[in-house]
Amino acid sequence: MRRRISAKILLALGVLVTVYSCHQSDYAKLEKAELAKGVKYDSLFHGIQFGQSKKVFYDICWEKNRQGLFTAGNLKNYVNYTLNGDSSQIKDIEMFFYPEFDSEETIIGMDLEYKYKAWAPWNEDLTSAKLLPILKDTLMNWYGGNQFMQIEGDESSDPIWVKVDGNRRIAIKAKDEERLQVKMVDLTADK
Repeated sequence: MRRRISAKILLALGVLVTVYSCHQSDYAKLEKAELAKGVKYDSLFHGIQFGQSKKVFYDICWEKNRQGLFTAGNLKNYVNYTLNGDSSQIKDIEMFFYPEFDSEETIIGMDLEYKYKAWAPWNEDLTSAKLLPILKDTLMNWYGGNQFMQIEGDESSDPIWVKVDGNRRIAIKAKDEERLQVKMVDLTADK
């Protein structure tokens, strides 16, 4: 009797592990396949790339600021860039960004946040939920490659949308009603 209960418990645990592994495996398989290609995608945006030094990053930002493209963001030490809408149907979107540097001060990741410039708590058309499909389409237009796949977050969080192309992973997640967080990572970089 005791063996029978132990066997059932082991079988149930095995099923749970298998279900969990299958759930996670689509992303894991994609990442493994993309890394196996050995293709490097280092370009991020506006001349900023994985592997650049902190000095080069600041030089680019200084020049883009001089041109009126980048400004100081009101979020930590982030840089601000506005993606201008091209009609009354497409609203201006603010992009805030700052790199993650390794111990040698080279870019290995990029933290970004996106929000509608005219966001207000009472304007339901300008929430992060409404921005999500537009941002996914925009990033697909900029970077091409694999489609975004949805990965469930923990019980208290919204899903995460992820795409991997070669060494570059892009993940999107709602931060709150106003902002979407995006993380770009060089999967081959040493942390």
